[in-house]
Amino acid sequence: AVPFKGVADAGAGGVAQQPDDLEAIYLAGRRQLAHGEAANALALFSDAVSRHADAPLLYHGLGLAQGQAGDARAAIACFERALELAPTFVEALIDQGTLQREVGQSEDAYDVFNLALAFDPACERTRDALISLLIDEGRLQMAQTWIEQWLGETPVPASAYRYLARLRTHQGRTVEAVAAYEDAMRAAPGDPAPVVNLGL
Repeated sequence: AVPFKGVADAGAGGVAQQPDDLEAIYLAGRRQLAHGEAANALALFSDAVSRHADAPLLYHGLGLAQGQAGDARAAIACFERALELAPTFVEALIDQGTLQREVGQSEDAYDVFNLALAFDPACERTRDALISLLIDEGRLQMAQTWIEQWLGETPVPASAYRYLARLRTHQGRTVEAVAAYEDAMRAAPGDPAPVVNLGL
């Protein structure tokens, strides 16, 4: 998980009033990224990191800004630095693996996703990233193994059925994919994702 406690929403004004509030800086930068203001976020995080060189949260934010600005390798280096400071920082692991996959480092990405799952076995974002990687890389038996493991959980998470449906769709086993999406709908009646996918 992200190594900081939840805090109240903090805008640029909050940062100005509390220049050393790392959580406020982080949230302000994330908000800028959410609005597509990568240059502003990059400037904010770069300045913050220059003043707080031991803050993993800020390196994570800087990595996100670097990634959104199109510099994947610089972003990966930032995530690696965040993880040197906080080895169990799952969000940084996921973001690092995602960018490693984008630059063709699929095996490294797989290892990083595995590590993230070791720290947080129930993390849906990690599971989704891992299954997407395996299916796209054609490593279908490995994807099947992971999915079967999650299907063995009690209760079975709805996401496990969705992953199974994605795998079966990729394999051209449409009838089984439909059945898996129906299982996902029963497991999480309020989730629109399996309904949409089933329609498709």
